[in-house]
Amino acid sequence: SPSTSTTTPGVARYSVTVTLGSCSSSSFVDVNVQPSTLPILTLAPITGTFCSGTAYALSFSVTGNPFPAGTIITAQLSTSSGSFVSSTAIGSVTFTGVGNGSLPVTVPRFPERLGTNYRVRLVASTPYVTGNTYPPGVFGEYVDIPPLPPVTVSSNSPITAGETLELQGGTAGLSTATFAWTFTPVGGNPVAFSTAQNPSIPNAQPSQSGRYRLTVTGAFGCTDTASVRV
Repeated sequence: SPSTSTTTPGVARYSVTVTLGSCSSSSFVDVNVQPSTLPILTLAPITGTFCSGTAYALSFSVTGNPFPAGTIITAQLSTSSGSFVSSTAIGSVTFTGVGNGSLPVTVPRFPERLGTNYRVRLVASTPYVTGNTYPPGVFGEYVDIPPLPPVTVSSNSPITAGETLELQGGTAGLSTATFAWTFTPVGGNPVAFSTAQNPSIPNAQPSQSGRYRLTVTGAFGCTDTASVRV
């Protein structure tokens, strides 16, 4: 009992021939594929890594019949095993008609790596249409969502002028990370300060009072920040 699928409207004839010894018999059936009356919602390809707690924009297209005014398209994130039975809505946008669109999403903030087999799909409200799932979940194609680097910062503030200001950046659980400190003086703009994990400023002066912010980038390119005022 073979099966086939098609998205092309039209009439096709399928035949089967059964042979037993020197005898054979054939039969056929005509199949009429009608054009879909629903809009076709297609999510553009996405692969690789989504960073936990980070905002992205997903691209999609709508072809065929148009969506009516007020249609809401929602992005759903599967469980870490790739199932949409208990999916999470991560963003939505109102869309009318046909054409290309962009949907802003925010990946949930996961405290730990729950799995590497995440997938994303789009669903529309009016009419209810489920778009394609991406990645398709075959040949190991899934989206990985590593946890954000656990960043903490502290200092030995308050200190008096001329003493050494010491800053500490914590990254518990990360074996590989890069560090980027910025300094924002009171009433000023942020400037790059240091790439050390625990920098210090000998002979600190009142002009060096302000906010020190640390951005940590993990091995998968995901970042998180924390700051301290001194």
